[in-house]
Amino acid sequence: MSFNISTDTTSNLASIILKKYNLTIIPLTYIVDGVEEQCTDLSAFDGNAFYKRIRQSDVKTSAINIDQYLNAWRPVLERGEDVLHLSISSGISSAYSAGCSAAEILQSEFPGRRIYVFDTLAASLGEGLQVLYAAKLRESGKDIREVITALLAKRNKTVQIFSVDDLNFLKKGGRISAFAAKVGTVLHVKPVLTSNYCGEIVMDKKVRGRKLALEALAESFAKNFDRDTNDPVGIAYAGCEEDANFLVSLLKKIAPHAEFLLTMYEPVTGSHVGPGTVALFYTCA
Repeated sequence: MSFNISTDTTSNLASIILKKYNLTIIPLTYIVDGVEEQCTDLSAFDGNAFYKRIRQSDVKTSAINIDQYLNAWRPVLERGEDVLHLSISSGISSAYSAGCSAAEILQSEFPGRRIYVFDTLAASLGEGLQVLYAAKLRESGKDIREVITALLAKRNKTVQIFSVDDLNFLKKGGRISAFAAKVGTVLHVKPVLTSNYCGEIVMDKKVRGRKLALEALAESFAKNFDRDTNDPVGIAYAGCEEDANFLVSLLKKIAPHAEFLLTMYEPVTGSHVGPGTVALFYTCA
């Protein structure tokens, strides 16, 4: 029995990948200067302009409407397919909860179908690489239960680690105190953050200066990357392509044969971490 794979726009996957693997995308919204917007096509997203703009503009994100899931999944169920949705981490977003609520509604309408909402405990390409992994498994002939079992193992081995340039964006999101943001900015402290077992953002270490922060990401990769895997390595950046390319140059010295997937942060997750953020996503040993 065939099944559909869907995900949020926060998975940061390019349109060419979404089309190649026939993935359904559900948009999360963001609000800039009072105007609600969505980004469903990264190829049309002017990230450099957006990240320059939000240094001066007020950006907010809103909870996803359950109807967006209902409208995306109902046609799939009507044509006789099951649904596997890979969601942004429940530790940083209410989207997973909304997806579960939508699944309950549709399950009563389609008792013969199966609807699974999978919490990736990740965001950006941490989420996206899990989606890509699921799509490749489906393409190889795995059924929906086999894919979910494999995802549970993959989720536990997905590392997401990143450094931000402007601490004030973390302060706005409640990740750090106003005092810590002020002191960190004055002292040029660049926090290196990661996620815990609940998919929440936590501090990994603090370093002085941008170059040391990027080198800290590469050090994590060198210590923990699974060199026996064929999984791609993801790098997401928020208007700072030069820094992302510098990180790639460091990583290629460590794993010269790895496949690297670079992308601009989409605006919902990008507005939380802020301009200048560089994030690394990989499978650990």
